[in-house]
Amino acid sequence: MKKLIITFTICLVCAGAGELKAVNYSVASVQQSTPRSIGDGYTKDSRKVYFRGNEVKYAVPGSFRNLGSGYAKDDFAVFYNGVKIPGASVSTFRPTQDGYATDNIRTYYRGKDASKMALPTEDDYPQIAPEGYCIYEGKVYYNAVEMEDADIDSFLGRDFGYAQDAANVYYNGKVFPGAEAGSFECFYFGYAKDAKKVYFNGQEIVNGLPDSFDWVGHGYAKDAERVYYNGQEIKNAVPYSFEVTGEDYAKDSKQEYYKGEPVAGSTGTFEDLGDGYSKDEYKVFYNGKEIEDAMKGSFKILGDGYAVDAMSAYYKGVEIEDASPSMLENLGGGYAEDNNNRYYMGKKVDKEEKENKVDKERVKRKIINSL
Repeated sequence: MKKLIITFTICLVCAGAGELKAVNYSVASVQQSTPRSIGDGYTKDSRKVYFRGNEVKYAVPGSFRNLGSGYAKDDFAVFYNGVKIPGASVSTFRPTQDGYATDNIRTYYRGKDASKMALPTEDDYPQIAPEGYCIYEGKVYYNAVEMEDADIDSFLGRDFGYAQDAANVYYNGKVFPGAEAGSFECFYFGYAKDAKKVYFNGQEIVNGLPDSFDWVGHGYAKDAERVYYNGQEIKNAVPYSFEVTGEDYAKDSKQEYYKGEPVAGSTGTFEDLGDGYSKDEYKVFYNGKEIEDAMKGSFKILGDGYAVDAMSAYYKGVEIEDASPSMLENLGGGYAEDNNNRYYMGKKVDKEEKENKVDKERVKRKIINSL
């Protein structure tokens, strides 16, 4: 039925060719200037880059990409939370652990030169940390258990269970057999490597190539011959053209992916809309699954799983029966309403019975937004 209505509408518009050309030009201009999300607060359009709605000065949109944890770069500069990092080397810059990054010149912490920042001392640890690595009163601990063989003078706690000292690499507080401390490097999401091997969550990635291995973003990584998601090879993925397009989404020259799996039926340029939704040149998807009959041109995210197009409303990719898309409002806490009904997690609920809960959620959202 929706497709019949669309066809009828197109026929009416085509009656005036001059008007159609003007309308299409207007829509194209709006789409070209609408920023799209590239993750972690960054968005960009054809002319500018933004971080949390503020323009990122000196950024070049065409080559700008999100590196994760606030870091990003284009062909000319490196940025942290939308601010250019002076003197950072673009070609060698990479995040290494929570808040840290390196290039061939220096180490950075949250975008600042780490060598100019005061390092923590034992006085900064009032007690033995119950979880993770901790140095306290001359000893090294993991999950409050002493690591007797660790060298405190050279010990460095990494991310995702990794650590190292001058002699050993550790994973979850135990010596990691075979890993070389002198060449060990820790990435995000459990990835690591040394001069001979590549690792994910303390396990070797068989056939991984350390010389060319790099973390791409989120759970994705690649080397010269293969692409990986959560340590598993993505069959037939193309490393040289592979890039992350949003949270859980990625693409190469042949295919789009969601959580490492090919997105069936996707074509053209893939765009992450956020909240699990995405679209390409013709279709709209939720968690990598096509939403049948969804209208890409008018599709809009409302948040908390809710979305609308010109003809329908959706909750987590499923059409909400009888909902009015033009009137639907996300109330928070799983609730939404239009001019006729109230919904909870996409299901119609009794208005009076849920009135108090919805009002509380609305007040809570206003308070949060005002902070």
